Amino acid sequence: SNFPLASRRRVPAHCVVCLALYEPGDAVVWSPNRSCPHVFHEDCILTWLSRGKKRCPCCRKKFVEPTPPPAATEKGAAEKAAATATAATATEGDMAGAG
Repeated sequence: SNFPLASRRRVPAHCVVCLALYEPGDAVVWSPNRSCPHVFHEDCILTWLSRGKKRCPCCRKKFVEPTPPPAATEKGAAEKAAATATAATATEGDMAGAG
């Protein structure tokens, strides 16, 4: 699998940011921080990060590593953070045991 953490992290029934149920084909993202197991819609967590929030909305653990260059815009930093996060596509199999 291209997403080695995907087998260790289960996609829950809904995104805690927007509260919408995950649908097959939704792009989901989780932190590269292995102590944070939470999963979000890609757009939802990008919005969260672009507002300067650096911690998981559920467990408050660091979601991304700090980015050193202070010249980067908040949006640019969020996009870079999202690029370093692991993304996957929700499938019916991922959601079967969620609930």
